[in-house]
Amino acid sequence: MVNNYLENLLDTAKSETDSRRRRVSRAVGSTVAAYFSAYTIIVGAADYFHEWRLMVFASGLSAIPASIALGSKLSVRFMQVTRELAACDDTRAIPALSEAVLHGRGALQDTAAKALVRLLLKVTEADSSIFTPEVTIAQRRLVHRSRDLKLALLNAYAHVGRASELKLANRIIHQAWGKDKEVVAAAERCAMAIRMRIEQANVVEALLRVPTTGNDLDLLRTTEKQEDDNTHALTSDSHLPDITLTAGIADEDVNTEQERLRY
Repeated sequence: MVNNYLENLLDTAKSETDSRRRRVSRAVGSTVAAYFSAYTIIVGAADYFHEWRLMVFASGLSAIPASIALGSKLSVRFMQVTRELAACDDTRAIPALSEAVLHGRGALQDTAAKALVRLLLKVTEADSSIFTPEVTIAQRRLVHRSRDLKLALLNAYAHVGRASELKLANRIIHQAWGKDKEVVAAAERCAMAIRMRIEQANVVEALLRVPTTGNDLDLLRTTEKQEDDNTHALTSDSHLPDITLTAGIADEDVNTEQERLRY
């Protein structure tokens, strides 16, 4: 029952997140379309609205961030689900909590941030599927929200980070160098762990790589043919002792010995 309830919460949070992203896309698209339509009309009627062109241009640019903010507003259902996920200890809640920290307000944002830090510190390599590119891209905006979040993210990326997170860790090292030793140490551990994981993956890929070029296949066929020829040569009759000739020589020796004894 508990697992089913948690699954329902996670599914609802994902659905609400996808819906919010679609709202943002529609809001930005509508704003840009309206802006260019208005600007085209003003430019076409330049004789009458010459002084309005700059005003329309400026207002259109300022409307885009406003439309993004409006579309990013969290739904009531998502906020309810986030409060319930903040109380659980399942790392699968990390994407939803990240969204709540990014776009939430007030008490909801604080609650989600504390829960997110707690769950990030529990991340292991088994949780790599949770950190999709969409999730990690959003989390980059969380790095500078608080020091605790920064340390928790570095801890998680040490277990599941990819090449993009390696760049983030290196950037944090340069930014925090000489300012925060603990953050620098965490970023260095994170970067080292990611490098080792990438190198191991490259080694495994190289070992499993199958020859695909014509030269490699020709070399492989030549080697197999030489092995077959050597095997055939070792097992052919020309390399076996002449048993018949040996047996004949032995019979002649016996007859000669018998005649000598007779005389």
